[in-house]
Amino acid sequence: MSKKIRAFIGYLKVLVNGETLGGGFYRFLSVHACFLVFYGLPHVFINTMLLGQTGDVKVVVMYNATFFLGSAAAMLLAAGLLQRTDSGVTAVLGILGYNVLYLLLIVLGDNASRWHLWLGLLAGLADGCYWLSYGHLLSDSTDLTNRDSGLAIVNICANVVNLTIPLLAGFIIDAVGGTRGYMAVFGLSFAVSAVTCALALRLPKRRMAGAHKVDYPRTLRAIGRNRHLLYSLAAQGCKGVREGAFTFILSIVLYQMVKNELLVGFNTFLSAAAAIASYVIASRILSLANRVRYMGVAVAVLTGIAALCILHLSPMTVILYTVVNSFFAGFLENSTYSTFLDMMQLVPEMDDHRPELLAVNDTVLELGRCVGLSIIIVMNVYVGEDVGVQVWSLLVLTLTQVGTVLLCRGAMRSAKQAAPGA
Repeated sequence: MSKKIRAFIGYLKVLVNGETLGGGFYRFLSVHACFLVFYGLPHVFINTMLLGQTGDVKVVVMYNATFFLGSAAAMLLAAGLLQRTDSGVTAVLGILGYNVLYLLLIVLGDNASRWHLWLGLLAGLADGCYWLSYGHLLSDSTDLTNRDSGLAIVNICANVVNLTIPLLAGFIIDAVGGTRGYMAVFGLSFAVSAVTCALALRLPKRRMAGAHKVDYPRTLRAIGRNRHLLYSLAAQGCKGVREGAFTFILSIVLYQMVKNELLVGFNTFLSAAAAIASYVIASRILSLANRVRYMGVAVAVLTGIAALCILHLSPMTVILYTVVNSFFAGFLENSTYSTFLDMMQLVPEMDDHRPELLAVNDTVLELGRCVGLSIIIVMNVYVGEDVGVQVWSLLVLTLTQVGTVLLCRGAMRSAKQAAPGA
């Protein structure tokens, strides 16, 4: 490792109070950073490509719905593979699945939109394998004392990637032009995937210590017995109602208004810069004791910016919305995930069955995301398909996050009551 890379990691440790994180965390981080480059090159622009080919927002929404359902199915199935092998193998399987997706997009070209449901399903299967591995590695690399710092470092690096990669991809698409521009971006991602696979296979081989048989009935019984775990899972599902739509809808709204992939890439650049600032601040102020309070502040601000965008809708207000969303959404989304990981750690008898717990968590999250997409579809069908209606749907989705805050509060209160000597 070069001196510059060591110096940068050292800076991150000080910046986000991550001095207690071990070397295994940074090996995992290197794999995840490479994956984000590979994943981020084309992923943002699959949605705009489908919209450009059809002019129909419902096609984009249905692509993402099958993506989320496929991801949930993959996680439930991949838990057995993770029990028998290790996280690196499962991660590589997901990366290879994305390679197949990008190859199909190159072959299909202008006809890709006709296959949007199958492409979404394939993307979801690949996504589920990778992110199940991610959750297992993250829970291995952090604990109750340093999880906020660990997630902050992960998200700072993720947004450093987001700061440049979508902008680069948008420039390539704009310079080459048309479907060939998208194909150039998909082709570039293949080279990055090879590096990512090589790094993933060099991760420590940690197999589960106990039985290697997937046991979902036992997992569900454990969730029912531990209310803090049940509430944290419900919070993940409620969070997903908003989160799923916001992974793409703001870019779609902006694209419909300006029809320019380069500006969409620049918008992602600005949102990544705002997110980096957010995670630096969050890592220094967030803790298990105050997460819920800051989550409530985030929901209030996000509701306000959604209302402002409704009152005055323009490309500039959409860009402002994206930046504000990137800054405050992290307080909501990552605090909810941290709470789930913390609650999972408080059920030690399930340590050998973490893959099942992670799979159930992500299934609940993906189902929540599908509920959010259903709200957008219903509003488009019964209210109208113009951009203004889509922005109204974002306000509705944001208001649902009051439930996320209340459920996280319930999880923490239940954990205190269940603690020995409470």
